[in-house]
Amino acid sequence: DEFEKMYEIEKQREYEAMVVLPGVREMILQARQAGLKLAIASSSPSSWVTGYLHKFGLEGLFDEIITCELVKNVKPEPDLFLLAQQKIGLNKDELVIFEDSFNGVIAANRAGMQVVLIPNPVTVHLNITGESLRVASMEDLTLGKLEALLAGSN
Repeated sequence: DEFEKMYEIEKQREYEAMVVLPGVREMILQARQAGLKLAIASSSPSSWVTGYLHKFGLEGLFDEIITCELVKNVKPEPDLFLLAQQKIGLNKDELVIFEDSFNGVIAANRAGMQVVLIPNPVTVHLNITGESLRVASMEDLTLGKLEALLAGSN
């Protein structure tokens, strides 16, 4: 019981200390202003995803939120990305997936979609391959770079 209490306290501290990664909010807002469709495709449960969207003030900025409850298989299977694509009504060559994990890159490749890898502190040291573009931070991206990536896939 004591260990469980300590675990919950530490988990709450980590949650409270989390911040939006550099460039993420700005990219989301630029994409919205440009009229682009945005979706989240997460292997996590919807309560986790919506909790973080609320914490960071990003609610209502996504056209679709696809979580593990809505598909049979999660990443590395492509189900999440394929359902998101279907829901937002775009062709695969009109989509860019943003990922921070090996399983996410594999899922994007299996879905036949372009993927930008932005490693997180846990995955930055892993040898992840298969991305269309790799950047250290969302701050390193512009909508122009993403348009060029899509243009190159046609």
